[in-house]
Amino acid sequence: LIQKNGRLYQQMFVDEARLAFQLEHDNIVRVYDVGQTSNTFFIVMEYIEGFDLKRIMERMRESKADFPIGVAIYIILQVCAGLGYAHALTDDEGKPFGLIHNDISPPNILVGRYGEVKVSDFGLSDARSNNVETPEGMIKGKFAYISPESTQSASKISSRSDIFSIGIVFWEMLAGRKLF
Repeated sequence: LIQKNGRLYQQMFVDEARLAFQLEHDNIVRVYDVGQTSNTFFIVMEYIEGFDLKRIMERMRESKADFPIGVAIYIILQVCAGLGYAHALTDDEGKPFGLIHNDISPPNILVGRYGEVKVSDFGLSDARSNNVETPEGMIKGKFAYISPESTQSASKISSRSDIFSIGIVFWEMLAGRKLF
């Protein structure tokens, strides 16, 4: 994307990296380093030994097993704890960043081998402190999980959009099938 669309995506990557270093919470994948080699940018992130929630849900469906309600609630509570932290994050002067993940979906929820739950991929995140605003008409996130306001205008997106997405993920865990 950076090679194809140049400065816009390069600045969005820099914005993501700048924010990612500030996210220090047990339920958010940590970012250790960001860099560039040749024409490629990279982010070094914490390794979570386990599976993403998408794979877990697929295995449950394949085995025709119900997702345990208590486990589903636990996962959602942990995701909410991480997002609550990100949504409330402020700068040194107490000004809110206005951080919104924009891509809460099963592939971006990691469940570790010992039960830890972490939100990953703040790559589509929006924040008031970003140097580049999401261009009008650009929709971030997976269509099956985005809120209605996310399809209308980038300026209408708020933390409620992430909460909407969490609701869809929770529903899918309990129903054992996709909502949309």
